[in-house]
Amino acid sequence: MSLVDTHQRRSELLYARATSVTVSTMASEVEVDSQVLVQQIQVDNQLPSAAYTTAILGAPAAAGTAGTAGTAGTAGTAGTPWLQANISRRREEKRVRHLQLRVGETHLQVEESFLHTLHAFGARVAATAAATLGDGVPAANFSKPPAAAPAAPDAPAGVSASGAAPAADPPPAGRNAPARLDLLMLDSSLELPPIQADRKRPWYLDSLSLEEARLVLSYRRLPARKAAEATQRSGLRLPLTLPNFEALPLKLRGFERRHLFLERSRLERQLGSHFSGEVTRQLHKIVLHVASGTLHAHGEHAYAPGATAPARNVVHGVVQGGVGLGKGLYHGLTGIVSAPVRGASAGGVSGFARGLGRGLVGAAIKPTAGMLELAAKTAEGIKNTGRAIHESELGLGGSLAQRAARLRVPRMLHGPAGAIRPYDPLTAAGWSALVRADRGRYVPEGLACCVTGGTGGACDRLLLLTNDRLILVEMPEDAMGGGAGGARGGRPALRPDWQVPLRELTELRFDSRGRAEADAPARTHALVLRSPALVDAAAAIGGAQAEPGAIRVRLADAHACHALAEAMAELMVGGAAGGGGPPAAPTSGRGPR
Repeated sequence: MSLVDTHQRRSELLYARATSVTVSTMASEVEVDSQVLVQQIQVDNQLPSAAYTTAILGAPAAAGTAGTAGTAGTAGTAGTPWLQANISRRREEKRVRHLQLRVGETHLQVEESFLHTLHAFGARVAATAAATLGDGVPAANFSKPPAAAPAAPDAPAGVSASGAAPAADPPPAGRNAPARLDLLMLDSSLELPPIQADRKRPWYLDSLSLEEARLVLSYRRLPARKAAEATQRSGLRLPLTLPNFEALPLKLRGFERRHLFLERSRLERQLGSHFSGEVTRQLHKIVLHVASGTLHAHGEHAYAPGATAPARNVVHGVVQGGVGLGKGLYHGLTGIVSAPVRGASAGGVSGFARGLGRGLVGAAIKPTAGMLELAAKTAEGIKNTGRAIHESELGLGGSLAQRAARLRVPRMLHGPAGAIRPYDPLTAAGWSALVRADRGRYVPEGLACCVTGGTGGACDRLLLLTNDRLILVEMPEDAMGGGAGGARGGRPALRPDWQVPLRELTELRFDSRGRAEADAPARTHALVLRSPALVDAAAAIGGAQAEPGAIRVRLADAHACHALAEAMAELMVGGAAGGGGPPAAPTSGRGPR
C-alpha cells in the first residue's frame, strides 16, 4: 500500500507491505477453526527528510526465543509469524470456543514531524470526504401535505378557492399501470405502541486470550520552534512532550477473559481500560528513565543513543545501572541547592519556596529511580547475555529496525499536476538522486528522464535529464533497493560529477560501436557531449575519453539511448511551441539506432 499526497507535500508519505499473509479454515460437522498468519509487516517513512526510514517493523521471531504470555516456557520455532490469530467456533451455536491473538515483537520508530504530516493529510482527506458526501441527495421530507383550500361559494364545481383545479383521480390499477409508492400519513393523535426491538443473543466466549505485546520504541521530537509551527499547520497537539530516546523496550501485559457473553460495548470498555493502564505504566517507565538520567539531551535535536539502548550483557548492564544510580544521587543532592537558586532568580521569595520544594522532591525521587535503574539494567544484562553472544557470532549489530532497509525508494510524482504512474525503480532512483544532489538544488527543474551510465568502463552512475540541464551523479546506495532504516539525521547529500545546462551544449550526439563482425567486441552505446562548461570535467577524465575536449558517457543499452533521445525531443518540441525553455542543442553524427 502506497500513501501519496499530491496536494501539499507532493510526495509519497508511506509505503507498507505485509508478506506471507495466510488465511486457512478447517471445518467439521461440529466446529469451524480459522487461522490468520502474517509473517512480517513493514511500514516505511518515505519522506525525503526522514531520520527513521522504517516506521513500523514486525518481523518473525527467531529460533529459540521464549514463548510469550499464555505459552510461557515453550521455545519458539524458527520463522514464527509476527501475527497469529486463531478462532474456533461452534457451527450450530452462537458460541466461540477459543479466540487467541499473538503479536510478535514490534519495532516503532516515531518522528514527531511524521505524525504531523500524517495528521494533516488525514484531516484534508476527511474534509474532502465530508464535502463530497454533503453534496449528495437531500433527506426525504415526510411531513404532512398541505390541506387543500376550501372551494369559494361562487366558484364552479371542481375548482378550489386558489383557482387551481383539483388533481385528477389516479388511473385504475391494472396490469399495465405504472408502479406507484403510496405513503401512509398517520394522524398525530393516533397513539401507537412502542416498537419492541428484538434483542439478539450475544455470542458466548469460552476463552479470550490476547498475549503480551512487546514493543521497541524510538522517538525523535522536533525543536520547540519547529514543533510550534508544525502544530499550527497540522492542528495536531500531542498530549505529552517526550524526550528523544532510542530502542526503549516496552511490554504491554496480556489480556485474558474466560466464560463470558461477548457484548461489544462491555468488551470495548474492558480492553480500553486494560491497555490505557498499560500505556500509562510504560509512560511512567519512560519518566523514570528521564528522572534517573539515562536519557541525556545533546542540544535540542538528539539524545545519547548508547545510554538508552538495552544492556547487551551483564557488564554493560552493571555499568549502565551504576551510571544511572550515580547521576540520580548527584542530581538529587545538587537539586536541593540549584533548584531554590533558580527559583529565587526567577520569582523572588515565592520562587525560592517553589524551587526548594522541587529540590526536596527530586532528592527523594531521583536516587530511588537510580536504584531501580541499577537493578533493572543488571537484570536486563543477565537476560541478554546469551543473545549478545549469539549476535556477535552472526555479526549482527544495532536494533532490528535500525538494520532494516526501506522496501523500495520513494516513488516520483510526474508533471506539474503530480500525476501517479506505475512504479518504476529506475525513475524512483533518479528522483531520489535529484533530491539529494547538491541538497535539492535542481528539484524545481523537474526530472524528464533517468538512465544508467558512466564515464568509465562500467555504468555505475545515473544520468539525469531535467528541463534545463544534464547531470551525472553517483548511484545512491539505496538506488535500486531500500535505505538504512535506522539512519539518523537523514541521508547525506550527493555531489554531482558534473552538470551542464542544455543551453551551453555545443555538441550532442549518440554513438554506437562494435558488433560489426562476429568476432568484434560487444556493441556499446554512448552519449557524446561538448561544452565549455565541461572542459574541466573532460580534462579530469583524461585518457578515458575517446575524443579530446569532449565527454563520452557510456549508456547501459540501446533502450537507454532511445529513452534519453525521446525525452530530449519532447523538451525541444515543448520549448519551441511555448516560445521558451531550452533551445534545440546542436547535434552531429547519427541519431540513436
